[in-house]
Amino acid sequence: MRLENWPIVEMFRSRPGVPNWPKFGLFAVGVIGSAYLGYRYATPSEEDIVRRMNPELRERYMLERDARQEYFNEFVKEAIAQSKTNEPIWKVGPMASKPIDFNVAVREKMKEIEARNDQDRNERIKNELAAIAKKEEEEKNKKGWW
Repeated sequence: MRLENWPIVEMFRSRPGVPNWPKFGLFAVGVIGSAYLGYRYATPSEEDIVRRMNPELRERYMLERDARQEYFNEFVKEAIAQSKTNEPIWKVGPMASKPIDFNVAVREKMKEIEARNDQDRNERIKNELAAIAKKEEEEKNKKGWW
C-alpha cells in the first residue's frame, strides 16, 4: 500500500475551502493526549515506590520523612510569625530555624534496627545449626548394615 493512499495522509492533504489549522489542532491534541496518558500510566505513585522498597530502606525513608515534615512545620510557623510584622523581609532578618541534621536521628534508629536484626539473625543461625545437627544425627542413626 502506497503512502499517498493512507487515510491520515488524505486527511492532511490541503483542499480548497478547508483550512489546515483545525486538522493540525486535532493532530496536536492527539499527540499531546497520548503522551499525557502514557505518562500517567507509566509513572508509579509514591506509595508504589515505597511499597517496593526493602524493609530497612522503607523504615529509613519513613524516619526521614517524619523528621523533614516536623522541620517544615516549624519553618512554616516561623514564616507565618515573621509575615505578621509590617516590616519588609530584609529588615526582619534571618529565620531562627537552623538546618537539621536528619542523619543523627536516623543513625540512632538504624543502630537499634541493626541490633535487633543481629539478635534475630543469631537466633535464626542457631536454629539452622540445630536443625542441621539433628538431621546429621538422624542420618547417622539411619545407616544400615555397613
